[in-house]
Amino acid sequence: MKAETPLRIEPGFSPRLGLFVVLSHILAIMVVAGLPLVVPLNLVLGLVVIISLVYNIKTRVLRTGDSALKAVALDPVEGWSLYMATGVVERATLHPSSFVRPWLIVLNFSVRRFDRRSLILFSDSLDRETLRRLRVQLRISPSR
Repeated sequence: MKAETPLRIEPGFSPRLGLFVVLSHILAIMVVAGLPLVVPLNLVLGLVVIISLVYNIKTRVLRTGDSALKAVALDPVEGWSLYMATGVVERATLHPSSFVRPWLIVLNFSVRRFDRRSLILFSDSLDRETLRRLRVQLRISPSR
């Protein structure tokens, strides 16, 4: 019987994820601009959207922020490990709210009781073989 090998996911730069993050924030700014609120409140909401844009580009697209996930690994015995940009490695469990489709995978992890981390993987984030192995692993044991 062949022993399972650990699966390590180290996503690269994803132009699709970058485009999605930028476009969704542009749409949010357009919605805020169209709200019938007093100008200072619109400016504050617009600033919040811009801060969110910078944060998401830094942590999710470029993966350079302190709370960014650089990699995740699934060991058949020890479970999921999250490798943070700060160098910290955290043990986690895969949350059932994770989403898997051929073009998009969103892995939601529970680290501690109220601490969650997410890894967003468009199909251009990883090579085909790693994406295939991840999808197969998630179908075989989705709770791991």
